[in-house]
Formats: sequence, C-alpha cells, structure tokens
Amino acid sequence: MVVIASLFALAQGQQVSDTTYKPYIAHPSYPPGQGPLIYIDEGHNNFHTRGDRYLPFALLLEQDGYITEGYMGQFETARLSRCRIMVISNALHETNITRWHKPVLSAFTAQLAGPQQVRVGMNSPYAANNFRLLLNIIRWLDGR
Repeated sequence: MVVIASLFALAQGQQVSDTTYKPYIAHPSYPPGQGPLIYIDEGHNNFHTRGDRYLPFALLLEQDGYITEGYMGQFETARLSRCRIMVISNALHETNITRWHKPVLSAFTAQLAGPQQVRVGMNSPYAANNFRLLLNIIRWLDGR
C-alpha cells in the first residue's frame, strides 16, 4: 500500500505542460504570424522552455499573432535585434543543475553587463547587481 501511494505521489508531483491547451483570442493584436518575434531563453539550463513547460504560454502568444522561438546559446546583439521581447525564466548555472545549495551561481556572464564588465545575474550572490542588467537591457532596447 505504501509503495503504491509513493508511486502515485511521484507521478502527481511532476510539472507537465498542458499540450491540449487551445487558447482562443477573439480579436488578436496581429494577424497570424505577423506580430513581433518573442524569444524564450533556452540556453541557460532553463526549467521553462518554449517546447515544454512554456508551450501553453507560446501558444497563447501565437494566437495573439506573435511569433515565438526558443533561443539557444549566448546572447548576441545581431540575433537579439530580431526580437521585440526576450523571456527568461528560471535560468540556472550549470553547476547548480543538481546541486541545490549555496553558492547559487549566476546563470549569466558579464556579456550582458555592458562595457564595464560588471558581473551581474538573476541569482545570488550577484542579485544586488540586477539593476545594472536591467539598465543595460533598457539601453539595448533603446538603441544606445
């Protein structure tokens, strides 16, 4: 009885996206496939990806006319200039994939930190520098 209950708990505990989700938007913002490109980051050991846990999110955006693509690899200005929005969720440093204790390292390198090469990231111990990451993203979006 205990084994069956344990197996049931394991089966129920996994996060699985709803692949049957079919969103309907009566008045989409853009004609199908004519909206801006939205990248979903998949290059930083992300728990949520376009083809998996964020599939319902991607389908909703696509029903609204947006184009969604998974983004692998380092962030590059030429590639990022194609998109209007970059979604980053649960990025994880490779050393923290199986080690869930401190130090929790930044999933991002100084490549996003601008000319001063200030080390920033979404995770501790560099979370206090996230405002610099945000400012650099805003400057990039603003064309500076």
